[in-house]
Amino acid sequence: MHLKSRTILLAVLSLVLLPAVVARAEDSADQKALRTRREAMAKAVNAHDVKAIKAFIDPSFTTKTKEGQTVTYEQLMQVLDQLFQMLKDFQETDKIEKIEVDGATGKVTLTETATFTDPNGNKQSQTDRQREIWKLIKDRWMLTGEEQL
Repeated sequence: MHLKSRTILLAVLSLVLLPAVVARAEDSADQKALRTRREAMAKAVNAHDVKAIKAFIDPSFTTKTKEGQTVTYEQLMQVLDQLFQMLKDFQETDKIEKIEVDGATGKVTLTETATFTDPNGNKQSQTDRQREIWKLIKDRWMLTGEEQL
């Protein structure tokens, strides 16, 4: 790569990456702890480690689908087992937009993109935007709910 092109590329990359670095630097200690916990949960999801995922989700967890159907913790765990068996290459990429913390309650607004090969062999990508509700329970941030945005 030509030196001038490399310099321009590095300048563009630094401008693209700088807002993410600044946003993290401005996070409070609680926001940083919640971000770290959320990123660790994403790693467990991408490792297809249901046992590890359970350590991030409180048994009180509930969510509603876009169609209005309520999903409980137990149902979520069953779905995860089935998902990882059917979609061996399932991977999730998250873009955290905002983390809000008010006492022992945190809200993480993010965009999740799931990529996988469906049972017919077709590559798929699905993107959803959501707000997760986290509670500080026994000194650990635990996911207790989420809503689709």
